[in-house]
Amino acid sequence: MFRTILLAVSLMAQQQTAPAPAFDVISIKPDTSGSMAMRLNIAPGGTFRADGVPLKLLMQEAYDVKESQIIGAPAWFNTDKYNIEARADEATAEEMKHLDPDKRKDKMMLMIRSLLVERCKLAVHQETKDMAILSLVVAKNGPKLKASAPPDMATADPGSAPGPGAGPNGPRRGMRMGRGEVHGNSAGMEMLANILSRQLGRTVVDNTGLTGTYDFDLKWTPDENQGQMFRTPGGDAGAAPPPVQTAGPTVFTAIQEQLGLKLESTKAPVAVWVIDHVEKPSAN
Repeated sequence: MFRTILLAVSLMAQQQTAPAPAFDVISIKPDTSGSMAMRLNIAPGGTFRADGVPLKLLMQEAYDVKESQIIGAPAWFNTDKYNIEARADEATAEEMKHLDPDKRKDKMMLMIRSLLVERCKLAVHQETKDMAILSLVVAKNGPKLKASAPPDMATADPGSAPGPGAGPNGPRRGMRMGRGEVHGNSAGMEMLANILSRQLGRTVVDNTGLTGTYDFDLKWTPDENQGQMFRTPGGDAGAAPPPVQTAGPTVFTAIQEQLGLKLESTKAPVAVWVIDHVEKPSAN
């Protein structure tokens, strides 16, 4: 949530001092394939691609929010699907190659916002509403989390080769997720809460008080509406989700049994984006 607020402040500041960053070339076409597959890909060098994606998901990506945080969307905004290809100009692409991953992602999010404004005439404003959320807390018997090894321990053997996804100082911090599963590698609880928010379509807030990083595996049986799109390690949102399984623990049971954590329903002020105006993009 704090990341979303900071990004909103960044966008407003740029609007006051300079034009917001934007793509140089944009192609938007209705997706008529009938496929259930959806994919989002942010490639190095300022290139963005979306396949079979409704604008609702594009806005979720651009504003780093959950579905419940978008208010006032017309029905077609949630259902009509599009194939989108966009790329930055050469100067912007070269600049983005030298940004750290977080700043690169923030710039790309601002560019996707500009795409929505330019091609869909999107106009929004932000409000705060009391909404039902899920609070991630430590369960009664304590956490069942494995603390991540320090970077120097991960590379203690000079003769060993780094594993998949490893960086110069050991395994990279991050998560992999599929439908009904999350795998953490040197990941913090705020990151887990953000991933669960995307998986469950509800705002999840980290109230565990745990400040370390951990390695863990979490698996549960998703509801039919959970995990309609998921992101793979390479940055893609996954293709068609696998069939829903009928046996297995719910996410509430799995988190408590496997991680020693708990999801509690509560209410809290949540930042939401209200759509004032939006139009269907013209095909090209």
